[in-house]
Amino acid sequence: MNHQSSTPMPAKDQRWGWISGWGFPPAVLTQVAESIWPHHQHTVVAPTPRALPTLRALEPDLLVGYSLGALLLLAENSDAMQPTRIAFAPFLAFDAEAGLGGKTPTRSREAVQARFGRSPTTAIKLYLRLAGLSDLESDQFPYAEADLQWGLEALGELRACPQTVSRSHLFLGSEDPLVDASVLGSRFPHLISLPRANHDFRALLPAASSLPPFI
Repeated sequence: MNHQSSTPMPAKDQRWGWISGWGFPPAVLTQVAESIWPHHQHTVVAPTPRALPTLRALEPDLLVGYSLGALLLLAENSDAMQPTRIAFAPFLAFDAEAGLGGKTPTRSREAVQARFGRSPTTAIKLYLRLAGLSDLESDQFPYAEADLQWGLEALGELRACPQTVSRSHLFLGSEDPLVDASVLGSRFPHLISLPRANHDFRALLPAASSLPPFI
């Protein structure tokens, strides 16, 4: 369901702090963000336990999360309205069994975790294929192996805080292979579902860029 924000953002010169998605280098997301919003300063970090404290120390004007990064933002129980939070391709809970819009069965996530223990790069490739990001596959770790392991565990354990979700701006592709937009829209009517967009941030971010709160 589409819902226009009542909080348009200033035209330029903001500091945006980003938490990226699992399994690919944050620099890839940095390049896309800078190409779409060149008048803002973008700091993009990997989805690790240090991500939020690192960004908060920078005192950003905007906190932005993508995929697992969005879940890290939304799982924090925060009464604060500032800084504004933007969640792209958000998980409220990853597993389908949680009933919060995730499409991936628990057994599939656990299979990726088990594979990670035997062959981390193979597990990363499996996940990226599920997400429709197979062209980002690499035989090199995108960031520290311990943080990759932590991220898989976070996908299975974290749940979004409803109060935080209600105060955040949510953008989700209607054709996301990992998240059901209709389920999230039924729970949170302020969700903006982007037609024909999927989980790929290279399509999702441009689709969202012309909408509030980015005017």
